[in-house]
Amino acid sequence: MPLIAPRSRGRKATVKIELDGETRRQLKLYAKYSNNDCDRIVEGALALLFAQDKDFAPWSATHGDENGDGRGSRSRKGVDTQGAQVGESA
Repeated sequence: MPLIAPRSRGRKATVKIELDGETRRQLKLYAKYSNNDCDRIVEGALALLFAQDKDFAPWSATHGDENGDGRGSRSRKGVDTQGAQVGESA
């Protein structure tokens, strides 16, 4: 039974990531296994990570207005900087 269920959430933003070949292969396999796309697998895996890391919640409460990229909570060109969608590249 897959740990990550299909789901969509409101507005998305694009985030570029680089993966080694084996991780990319496993991501694609898990997406196929769970009937999801790669974006949803990454989003779900990050949600699991954030929920499981008990030290992250108190830390994020004091840093919640930061965007992680040094720009605060501002958005650029109408992009929702609070959500994230990871685009798959070849």
